[in-house]
Amino acid sequence: MERNGLYGSLAGSVAAIPLQPLENIKMVMLVPPKEAKMAHRFLKDVVISTKYLYNDGGLLAFYRGLVPNVLRTAFSSSIFFSSLRLFEQYSKEIENATHSKMVPFISSTLARIMSVFLSNPLSVLETRYEYGGHERWNGGILHNLNKIYKVEGVKGFWNGGL
Repeated sequence: MERNGLYGSLAGSVAAIPLQPLENIKMVMLVPPKEAKMAHRFLKDVVISTKYLYNDGGLLAFYRGLVPNVLRTAFSSSIFFSSLRLFEQYSKEIENATHSKMVPFISSTLARIMSVFLSNPLSVLETRYEYGGHERWNGGILHNLNKIYKVEGVKGFWNGGL
């Protein structure tokens, strides 16, 4: 792994942990369960979602999907920063490309496309943990990746992707 990829991976992992409760609150707001009875007013819905999560599983409910989220963020950040460096180095070998203002834009766009595409299976798994909770998605990560594969095949890993 390239050094920038390692640093990006660590930074992404550290950032994902404290933000996980907000991801789960967001998921309840995006796909509200019938029991949540949303008010359709932002701040009130945040409170309703927070109470719903707590009643559903205590403090642990706020960290549903944490492991897949950290893995996805670390993996995605590693790919992004490693490929960004690779594309930047490659552009230096192309004559006149180093002076172009489009090089950073194109490099970062290609790096982002690669990281999103390659990390999408972990995004699918993370979303299912957050949305489905422990009732539907109990078991380890490998167990649930296998479950997706058996039920939906390889294309199940890219649900939600273009």
